[in-house]
Amino acid sequence: MSEIWITGIGIVSPLGIGRGEVETSLSQGRSGIAPIELFEVGDYPVATGGEVKNFKARDHVRNRKALKISRRNIHLALAAGNLAWEDAGLEGQVEPERAGVVMSAGRLGATLDEVCYAVHDAMDSKGNLSLGKYAETSARIMPPYWFLRHIPNLVPGSVAIELGLKAPCNTICMNVVGSLVALDEAASIIDRGEADVMLAGGADCLVDPYHIVTHHQLGRLDLNHKDGPHPFQIDACGTVLSETGTIVVLEEADFARSRGKSPIAVWSGYRMERHPLGEPRRFETQETGPNPKVTVLGGAGLEDFDQTELALAGNETDYACYRDRTGWFGGSNGVHDLVCALLDGKDSQPAEPQPDPTYREPERWKRHQLISGDTIAIQSLSWSGLWASAHVQIP
Repeated sequence: MSEIWITGIGIVSPLGIGRGEVETSLSQGRSGIAPIELFEVGDYPVATGGEVKNFKARDHVRNRKALKISRRNIHLALAAGNLAWEDAGLEGQVEPERAGVVMSAGRLGATLDEVCYAVHDAMDSKGNLSLGKYAETSARIMPPYWFLRHIPNLVPGSVAIELGLKAPCNTICMNVVGSLVALDEAASIIDRGEADVMLAGGADCLVDPYHIVTHHQLGRLDLNHKDGPHPFQIDACGTVLSETGTIVVLEEADFARSRGKSPIAVWSGYRMERHPLGEPRRFETQETGPNPKVTVLGGAGLEDFDQTELALAGNETDYACYRDRTGWFGGSNGVHDLVCALLDGKDSQPAEPQPDPTYREPERWKRHQLISGDTIAIQSLSWSGLWASAHVQIP
């Protein structure tokens, strides 16, 4: 496989907007979990989430007209794409036909203000909803651009249009493992010679009434802790919903060298398997390089998921997890975890002398000063038992 480098980072996160803010939050141990401000929480089951505070999309995009017909997750994607492009110094450095985008896109549920009038119009005098009438009148009542706001393909597509990229553009709809699959697909496109540069990542906005209600009904939300979820701890009981746009730039190494770039990390490999929950075992899959020094875990905060993830990571690595400070991003978990690991490792302190007894496998939760040659694994486990792991190496 071609040597592929990560040369740029674009991140819009509860931990901050841009690489610098996120790095500062990580070094200071700051959490992005806070009271929800995007909507009135009322009597919803939770009142906290991982919002991107002080985010103004118009400050981070080139074409502001695109904001009028797109939802917040696309706004986050556009901001992350521009930040990654700038961080990698790609303006005027690559032909449009040699750069593309692959991103994970989650469920784009309709917002209440878009559907409430159509639903109200389809109610009879007894308050019952007539689906037949809703089908007849919703197209007339709902905004004409409604459909454009809910196509998952518009997440990477909007980034490609914004930056004028014409190499392959693809959407990954694979829930929690989505952004790790996007990274591997982007690396494969470069390896096949179809592009020199690929932007890869994910954008999800789960801080809305629809997702809160559905995740609550499925028993996935932490209702006990106000400071954020406690994944892999003895008292873990779910997670908190969040939002992000996170994109990294992948480049063919010779192309990056030709324009004087150095790698932030080197792509080492990827593996994915179907894993039945409750039957943890290690998979024998393609080689991804040496055993990782640290494995960043997904951290659903539910006992069967946490136990399964620990078993899959194995005993030849130490553990890290950022879910307690960032919340749950759905399909964008993996790429956000990757960026956090790369930024956090720069200023990490040596391991604590005493393990934290509140964690499962307490002796393996350490902080490290990452050095050249160290490998980091990023692991995601979906609700359906699909497991993915991506490896990168510190140059």
